[in-house]
Amino acid sequence: MDKEPGGTGDVTTNIRLPAEMHSRLRHEAACEGRSMADLIREAVGRYLVDKSSLPRSTEADDPFFSVIGIGEGSEPDSAEQHDYYIYGSPRKAASGLPPQEVDKA
Repeated sequence: MDKEPGGTGDVTTNIRLPAEMHSRLRHEAACEGRSMADLIREAVGRYLVDKSSLPRSTEADDPFFSVIGIGEGSEPDSAEQHDYYIYGSPRKAASGLPPQEVDKA
């Protein structure tokens, strides 16, 4: 990346676009009376605004993760079969057995 002459703080960069995308971009720029570079700057600007407005939760800052491990299940497979124990859903297959065989085991 090279600094643009003129001291504007802009930086020149090169990108590769698929031919179809380039053609569509050129068409849209012409229709709007704008440069392709202007449309690309607008798109990148929108992307960065959208990206920065999304919450970025990690285990370190998400209080949800603090509940993991605070309790014990009474059944040895309570983590894997939680839907069965909480909602009465059919058991999930475990140890390679089909679900109907899991209930018999």
